[in-house]
Amino acid sequence: MSTRRLPPEQPRRRLVVDHQISWKVAKELRARGYRDAMALFEMDLHREGDRAVIQALADGTSPSVLVTFDQDLPYTHRDDLIRAALPVAVLDSEVAWAPRNEDEYKRDVLHRWAHAIASTAEPGYA
Repeated sequence: MSTRRLPPEQPRRRLVVDHQISWKVAKELRARGYRDAMALFEMDLHREGDRAVIQALADGTSPSVLVTFDQDLPYTHRDDLIRAALPVAVLDSEVAWAPRNEDEYKRDVLHRWAHAIASTAEPGYA
């Protein structure tokens, strides 16, 4: 009888939810097993500028990925993100989210793609 081995689990990054997404989504993600998911609100970084947030996440102890709805962030802070080696996942704002409202759309997309986003192994863009 052969024993099948599962491939080694990829390291997961901490999901950090930007202020443009409800902080409650981080709480929901923790309930789903993403135990270290956080919102900028919970980290008391929601009033900080993008550059300060990027630096704070880069200086943190857990490798993170910033999840945002800000379509411009990867372009306006490209150098900061590269320097910090911080991946960013941008939820697409150009799709039609009917019959859901914007909040439901963001929540749905983040829940559907959480595993892929958290499994981003290399710095870059998810």
